[in-house]
Amino acid sequence: MKRENVLIVDDEKNIRLTLRRALEKKPLHIRIYLRLLQRTINSVLTMQKPQSGRRPPIPAPYG
Repeated sequence: MKRENVLIVDDEKNIRLTLRRALEKKPLHIRIYLRLLQRTINSVLTMQKPQSGRRPPIPAPYG
């Protein structure tokens, strides 16, 4: 995996900012995937507790 394709996140506060920065400079199909990932992460971060142990589905990456 190339270095520029790796998202490094220091803490929870930086997740949204990192994704927003990544969304700005990626091609369209990657931006769509990152937006799905962003929705998943946002729902995880705002969740108080997991409902009956189930996690939100993680979108499959595009080939």
